Amino acid sequence: MSISSMSNVAISRRTDFAPAGKVSKNLGHIAKAASTPPSSIPNIIGHELLNVLEDAAPAATNSVAKAAGNATNALQVVAAYIPTEILTLYVAVLAALHQSGQDIRNGWFIFNVFLFATPAVVWLVFAGKIKAANKNIPWKPKQWPLWEMFAAAFAYVAWAFTLPTNPFTQLSWYSASVAGIVVLTVSIVLGLFAPIFQHSIES
Repeated sequence: MSISSMSNVAISRRTDFAPAGKVSKNLGHIAKAASTPPSSIPNIIGHELLNVLEDAAPAATNSVAKAAGNATNALQVVAAYIPTEILTLYVAVLAALHQSGQDIRNGWFIFNVFLFATPAVVWLVFAGKIKAANKNIPWKPKQWPLWEMFAAAFAYVAWAFTLPTNPFTQLSWYSASVAGIVVLTVSIVLGLFAPIFQHSIES
């Protein structure tokens, strides 16, 4: 998946790009517009959730595998909303912090930096595509891909929540199973709200 994935979805909603003003109606449409290959998404939560559930109920392996598969699919959906460079760079920075033994305060700082950077990157790529088409840069908020910017930030929080060395792991209630539930919930919420908040973007 390229950095332009959600920007592709936003561009398709512009009235001056073909197909004119097309609004994605479901997650399938969003994934297609984003051109997201499932193989590019890290299968982190699926494996962790599988291990947790297998320890709790070894006699229900088939049900456990299905639940883990659902969590992995949900993670793929959530990650599809986030620019790849955000995914890659955050994982790299998080790993560097962990290896260097930096305290958790730095982890929270980095998390917040990427949280604010995510919608900014979506807008920058969106604006870059419009500029490349010899059209005016969308400076006005009503011309911004607001849904994609919000959804990317929301998805980033859920995705970061699943990483093994994320700052949330320091919280007493955190666990891989909780992370799996969060990802499943967020993937459903994004899918339900996308058709409501998406509309044609003014050119």
